[in-house]
Amino acid sequence: MQSHMNLYFNILFPLVTGGFSLLYFVHFVLTNPSRAVSYRFFVIFLVGFSIFMIGRPLQLLAGPHPLPLIIVNIRVFILCTIVAPLAMMTSNIFKRGSLHRREYTLYTVCAVLGLIYVIFNTLGTKASYTVAAGNWLTVHDNLTPSGQAPFYPREVTLAVQILIGGMLVFFSLTKLVFLKRNSRLRGLFTDKNFFINTGILIFGASFTIGSLIQQWWIYYAFSIASTLFIGASVIMDLKEMQNWYEKLVPFLKEDILCSMTDKSTGASRIRDMLKTLGKKTVMDTFVVMDCTQDARQMKHNACPKIQHIVHVHAARHLNEERFLVVPLSFDRIGIVLSMEKPGKDSEYELLELIEDIHREVRTATGIRLKTGIGNTCSSVENLGQSYFAALNALDFAHRIPETDIMHANTLADRQKMMCTYPLQEKQQLLSAIKVGDREGSSEAAKTFSASFQAFISENPDVLQVRLYELAGSLIDAAILGGGNEQKLTELATRYFSDISRIENSSQAGNWITEIVSEISGNVGSDIERRSHNLILHAQRYIEMHYGEQIGYKDVAREICISPSYFLNLFKKETGTTFTDCLARVRMQKARELLHASTLTVGEVAAAVGYLNSNYFSSLFSKMFGLSPTEFRKMSEEEGIIEPQ
Repeated sequence: MQSHMNLYFNILFPLVTGGFSLLYFVHFVLTNPSRAVSYRFFVIFLVGFSIFMIGRPLQLLAGPHPLPLIIVNIRVFILCTIVAPLAMMTSNIFKRGSLHRREYTLYTVCAVLGLIYVIFNTLGTKASYTVAAGNWLTVHDNLTPSGQAPFYPREVTLAVQILIGGMLVFFSLTKLVFLKRNSRLRGLFTDKNFFINTGILIFGASFTIGSLIQQWWIYYAFSIASTLFIGASVIMDLKEMQNWYEKLVPFLKEDILCSMTDKSTGASRIRDMLKTLGKKTVMDTFVVMDCTQDARQMKHNACPKIQHIVHVHAARHLNEERFLVVPLSFDRIGIVLSMEKPGKDSEYELLELIEDIHREVRTATGIRLKTGIGNTCSSVENLGQSYFAALNALDFAHRIPETDIMHANTLADRQKMMCTYPLQEKQQLLSAIKVGDREGSSEAAKTFSASFQAFISENPDVLQVRLYELAGSLIDAAILGGGNEQKLTELATRYFSDISRIENSSQAGNWITEIVSEISGNVGSDIERRSHNLILHAQRYIEMHYGEQIGYKDVAREICISPSYFLNLFKKETGTTFTDCLARVRMQKARELLHASTLTVGEVAAAVGYLNSNYFSSLFSKMFGLSPTEFRKMSEEEGIIEPQ
């Protein structure tokens, strides 16, 4: 009866445990894709653990010697080289994110133990024995003899198993004691390291006890609980990563929007940022949604609710990879999306989606939306054009009370039917003027001038009226963009005087090109001067607060600009990153302190803003080629050393 029970435990329990681990592995791969080090090591652990467990019934059912010997050698070698070291290393990887030299040493020790097991088991085992026999099933197991010189196979193999189990118990128990010492009991149950080490402890203890008394079913039975504990720890790790990712998403969206409207940003960088958010398809169309005036008087929670509705309805019609909802301001939302097959059918489907969103928002919140849809662009780096076209269409929708949705293409067709005056080209020119884009203004001026001359050729009577209107619009756009109002007003006076002498479209075209160059240059210079002053302010702030725990967000707050814009502006103005600049200032101050004071290296590190003196010493050595101690000694002998 006892032999039948042992047979039952040695076949059923390993099959259940191995099958469970295998299903767990499939579940993780399909539902929790991640590049986390702990995730990759855990799925490898699960595969190895599944093979180790499922190999047990295969070992019993494979037939007589040498098949049971081959299978048990493979199983234990996998246990020693994959399952055990990964189980011992995973909790450390959770904290550090990469392997340490000690982990490689541990892996080597486990691999050597696995080889010892295989060698001695193979040399000492010559046969198998029949565990059970029936009419339809005969079960064989490996016969490893005891007390037989010179190999003593049973004693050596048991010693290897006990040593592996003991290592698992030691590593996990040590870490559990450390965790208990550094946190409250309630906090342990929310700590992923507590769960993984508890799982390792259960498996290690049951494996050691089972090997000591040669009752293998013990650790087969407890292995299910072990796998559940370890799996729970990795799920907690993935959730923690997801939380950090969700906190990062708003900053990524802000950076993406800035990149889309900045012509200097390459397509590859925009694609990389979109891929980070899981958007693998090429985005080519921009949609801007705006609340009407009555909505702006509502509570601040209105826009997040609308944003949620927009996302839900977009997900019903589009694959998640094909769209991205971007909050633009308190009362404005953007949608960046991919039109798989640009054309009238796709445009109509998009209009239906927007109308559906409008109805749902009106029903749920009572807010009326106005939406501008940009034209579909040819490549991702031209998304800025679609964005400005959407703004233009949105402005048109606001001007017509009965219209809530306006597509840039429809607007272009409508403008062509109304007149041939290049309104859209003018809008693009004004947008370039506002941001001080000299190159963009020049290109937009050429495009507008060509269309304007064609228009004037057919309508010569309105030449001067249109030029007065254009000059005023350009000056207004420049002032809105931050140009010097007094200087621009003086320019406007001169331009109005010039217009009386312009008699034909050719003169008008040359004049437009000249004044656009002058106006954009003025706006660009003013923006550059303000940007330069902002960075000077930032550098003075760094000089004053380098000894504190400051980051780029603190400096951005000081000069009142967004963190992402600050980083881009700082790199553009100084040619270096904020991190490198701060480190250089701190190192220069540290150099002065080391040369002129008797402070210890640790005190100098704290004085310049580094809490970790080892990290400070590493950075100092990298910059000056000498450790702080060596620098102090040499500077006393040879004078101050310049950084490398």
